[in-house]
Amino acid sequence: MKKLCYFISFLFLLLTFAGCENDGTLNENSEIVVVGLGHKVYNLPLGNEILFTGNDIKWFNRDTKEIRFYDHSSFKEKLEQYEKILVILADTELFTATNVSDVMASVSTVYNDLVLYHDTAEDKYYLNDSYPVNINVEQVRLNTEIREENWGLFLYQLGIEGRLK
Repeated sequence: MKKLCYFISFLFLLLTFAGCENDGTLNENSEIVVVGLGHKVYNLPLGNEILFTGNDIKWFNRDTKEIRFYDHSSFKEKLEQYEKILVILADTELFTATNVSDVMASVSTVYNDLVLYHDTAEDKYYLNDSYPVNINVEQVRLNTEIREENWGLFLYQLGIEGRLK
């Protein structure tokens, strides 16, 4: 029954979003804020430092899951210090993602939940459901379902702000 409620909520958001038209203008007052959680090296409880906001996001491609920034050099060093990020929409915590780069991740490292992946060779960022991307694990599917409603809110907000591809 709970899955049905999530599905209906997501479907409602999807249909609502599909009916919206983007006039191509960006909302410069984004309600999306991303903060860092936990220091990577020292395992310190660092947190609540704003790393970037929706205003820093140029666009998000929901097919490739690439997130493009206007200029990530202003927060790249800060971002690299944190184990996870927390995505907040209008003071509501939506979801966390593990901060992973191809330099930091070893071949044997597997994450079965959302990751902010930095491809250093291409200097691109992705919000992927897992790392590596193509693992087929039941836990990945469950974690995706758990965050489905809040993920829909995130996409909806990006759409309102003209940042969704």
